[in-house]
Amino acid sequence: MLTPKIMILSPDRYQAERVCACLQNAGYLVSSVGLAEGDLADLCAQSPDLLLLEWVLPDLSALELIRRIRQDTCLAHVPVVLMGVEMREEDVLQALDAGADQCWREAFNPRGLVARVRAYLRRGEPNNPIAAS
Repeated sequence: MLTPKIMILSPDRYQAERVCACLQNAGYLVSSVGLAEGDLADLCAQSPDLLLLEWVLPDLSALELIRRIRQDTCLAHVPVVLMGVEMREEDVLQALDAGADQCWREAFNPRGLVARVRAYLRRGEPNNPIAAS
């Protein structure tokens, strides 16, 4: 079985490094991109199996980025998990309507993050759409 590839989309370099290290230690292939550094073509070229996206972004709303991902033919099938303790219930509902697959509002917890990612990826195969639950 192929090792799942996870992309972290975060404007916070420190947070992205923490999440990457945590998931790499668990055996995942992980990379991060600051949103100012790349665009959707860069994401597509990496063929991610899962996108982890921060709720608070500097130049673009997370909702708009999710909409763009869902409209991109190369990325439309990739699961998007939105992370952020700042999200309110209304934000979660809007994110799900925009195309997010999950919204995690918990504070960073390394063991919890690995368990959630493992459980989420267990529902699908790398480089294939996650099966509908």
